[in-house]
Amino acid sequence: MERYRRGREMYVSQFLKLNKAKIRSDVDPNELAALIMAVMDGLQIQWLLDPKKVNMVATFRLFSEMVVEYLER
Repeated sequence: MERYRRGREMYVSQFLKLNKAKIRSDVDPNELAALIMAVMDGLQIQWLLDPKKVNMVATFRLFSEMVVEYLER
């Protein structure tokens, strides 16, 4: 629990340092942090189960691009 709490706090701290224009006002930074951690955890599990089929870097990059596009709308 502590690992996730610290992780969320770290992400939220970084989000708050961003220019407000980069984060939509209807997006809760805490929810965004939880989403990012959930995606990364899921990718890690999939990679551990089948590392030849899951490219964590490419998949997380795709997710990141989707999030950035969403936040900039």
